[in-house]
Amino acid sequence: MTEDWSAENEREAVLAAKRDPREFVRLYDDYADRVFGFFVSRTFDKTLAEDLTQDTFLKALEALPRYEWRGLPFGAWLFRIARNTLTDSYASKKTLALDEVPEPAAPSSVASIASSVDAELIWSKTTTLTEDQREALALRFKAGLRMKEIAETVGKSEAAVKMLLQRAVRSLAAEFEG
Repeated sequence: MTEDWSAENEREAVLAAKRDPREFVRLYDDYADRVFGFFVSRTFDKTLAEDLTQDTFLKALEALPRYEWRGLPFGAWLFRIARNTLTDSYASKKTLALDEVPEPAAPSSVASIASSVDAELIWSKTTTLTEDQREALALRFKAGLRMKEIAETVGKSEAAVKMLLQRAVRSLAAEFEG
């Protein structure tokens, strides 16, 4: 959600999109870059990330009539769809396993993790992390989700998400110290 959107404004945008699918463009504009960033950081393939982003938004648009506002951010629901789209992609053998990717693409910014280290180098080291840690990092730093949204997306508590992120950052720090 952009900085100038309140939860109520986002709720109104979702309701408007449910009434008129053409209004979905407001939500797309707000989330497309973050969904794409999430996929790039998970697949290391910009073309595949574009395809997965498109699939995610098509699925979201199709499912929108069944979406119920329960006080949780729309982004949590959308990133759950994105996560499932990625899982489906892996299951159908459309993507390589992360461990098979030799050189990942650089993300737009991971300065929040370590501003003094090159972002491409940081993301190349994420292949040593657990799948849960990589996903939490991608949702936090590439997609820009808040802890509550990440927790809802991955089905864990906020405390568990914070712990995943702390462990991921510690592991990355240890990689660079070595």
